[in-house]
Amino acid sequence: MRRQPAACISAVLACSAALPVLANGRYPAASQIAFDRVDPNHLVVSATIGLLESRDRGKTFGWRCESILGSPGNQDVLVVVTANGSTLAATPSGLLRSTDGCTFASTPELTGEIVRDIAQNRNLPHQVVAVELASENGNLVSRLLRSDDDGQSWTAVGAALPGDLLPLTIDVAPSDGARVYLSARLGAAGDFASVLLRSTDGGLTFESSDIPETSGSRTAYIAAVHPLDPDRLYVRVYDTSGTRIWSTSDAGRTFQKVFAATDQLYGFAISPDGTQISFGGPSDGIWVGSSDGTGLARRSDIAPTCLGWSSDGLYACADPKQVGFLLGRSGDTASTFETLLTFDSLCGQTGCAPETPGGMLCPDDWQRVAPIVGTTCGTDAGIADSGPADLGDAGQGNEPAPLAPDVSALRASGGGCEIARPGGGEIIWSALALLGLRLRRRAARTTVT
Repeated sequence: MRRQPAACISAVLACSAALPVLANGRYPAASQIAFDRVDPNHLVVSATIGLLESRDRGKTFGWRCESILGSPGNQDVLVVVTANGSTLAATPSGLLRSTDGCTFASTPELTGEIVRDIAQNRNLPHQVVAVELASENGNLVSRLLRSDDDGQSWTAVGAALPGDLLPLTIDVAPSDGARVYLSARLGAAGDFASVLLRSTDGGLTFESSDIPETSGSRTAYIAAVHPLDPDRLYVRVYDTSGTRIWSTSDAGRTFQKVFAATDQLYGFAISPDGTQISFGGPSDGIWVGSSDGTGLARRSDIAPTCLGWSSDGLYACADPKQVGFLLGRSGDTASTFETLLTFDSLCGQTGCAPETPGGMLCPDDWQRVAPIVGTTCGTDAGIADSGPADLGDAGQGNEPAPLAPDVSALRASGGGCEIARPGGGEIIWSALALLGLRLRRRAARTTVT
């Protein structure tokens, strides 16, 4: 789940010139992998072309195009898979929810609002928390929200966060659902340094700790909370000279520097048993070591754009032009990877019924995306050959469906989700983008199945 401003990966990878950029100005890449903690067969990958969803442990994927996500443009989509299998997608226009991957509906309480980050409470698997950034009377106000029904409805938790804080990331300790962590950035009076907020009552109240070496443009993002120890967590600090990884074993009261990268690190993951961590980026490859920061070693030259760790192994997103896969999986802690997904194997297949937004909008999108990502296969897009047996109950039949008569209306409304940004929303978002505070790279959150 992401730890850098979303624009960073585009700026870095675009320089490699391996592929042309997409119409949204971004290099074709994946940035996050989210696992279903109830169904180990179910996982979702967030990419610059939309979402990629598998219901058979990565054997096949259905494509969730940008049009059904409200066309998020050059912003990364942050994803959580809830206990009932729903996909929650945080976009610049608010929070979307889908139960089948083919129809995404806006969440009324968060339509048009900026959702900075979302996280699942593994102790209460139907509970999800989010950080909202809203405009009230011309001022930016941030608050913690909670859903107890897999993202269908949301309520505010406690009072609004202090006005001098800009929240960046949120996480819940897997072993203690009442332990909530936030990273946030101070204003000019605090030299724009980052702090770690710690709550022991589910987010009602917070204590604050300084994160070392984060003043100026150095911004801190929570990488992961240890799956067994609620006091141990990892923070990635963005620095123009290279990402720094810090850890704390006392809930943020003190920090120890674990690693100083030569470039940016776009992936971070922790093993399900909490014994190992892995991280990596374009110049540093993939590193693996003990969760206490010892024994770190470079295990692969692959430059990951995201990492995730489940009981099936270590997953990595990468540039298929460089390593042959968009998503790979390793059973030997990054020494070797098997290919799970390439753009050619995706072929624009959605697995969606013709009458759904996915079935109507995505075929047109693939005509534009396919040549840009370097493939000509599947330019008729539509239903995946594997059918509903491989992609859940989302698809019916194997033939590509013609566009429905009302497809223009669907596209104009943002994919049938009635997505609308309230007055001033674009101005707020643009201002944050200029500050380099866009949605962070979410590839680094721990994932346990």
